[in-house]
Amino acid sequence: IDYTLTTQTSPVAVVVTPAAASIPSGGSQQLAAQVTNATNTAVTWSASAGMVTASGLFTAPSVTADFQVIVTATSVADTSKSARAVITVTAPIQHSVLLQWQVSPSSDIQFYSAYRSLNSGGPYSLLASAITGLGYTDSSVQSGTTYYYVVTATNSTGEESADSAEVSAAVPNP
Repeated sequence: IDYTLTTQTSPVAVVVTPAAASIPSGGSQQLAAQVTNATNTAVTWSASAGMVTASGLFTAPSVTADFQVIVTATSVADTSKSARAVITVTAPIQHSVLLQWQVSPSSDIQFYSAYRSLNSGGPYSLLASAITGLGYTDSSVQSGTTYYYVVTATNSTGEESADSAEVSAAVPNP
């Protein structure tokens, strides 16, 4: 009796971990690739946006809206075999502070000015002047910071009123 033994090799397979992640704009994520059923376990990395190093360190692009990036690890032993990770790049949160006030009781008001400080009681720096409405949006605030505001009114002869009552705004983090 003759016996013939045939072995069937398993196909090369690639797995990337983590398979999905969420990172902030400009942030980084270390990825790992595992190649099975091949003596050469090396991979080449590529990304649909951002950058990925030969060691699998992905650096996200800077984005203004949430964005998905596909990072792919391709087997060097069998380039038809690859795996991918889906990375969601999250845009930074842009906070703002809306200031609103009541009309001045003086009938001769030409405009208002808004002032801001990092300290309660001042000193205050001019944030905006020649405001003709009853509100102003401060879009230059930073996350995790508390700001203190006052408003003044200026009449037609250029006289500026005393500061209004101070208000504070704590900007959330992030």
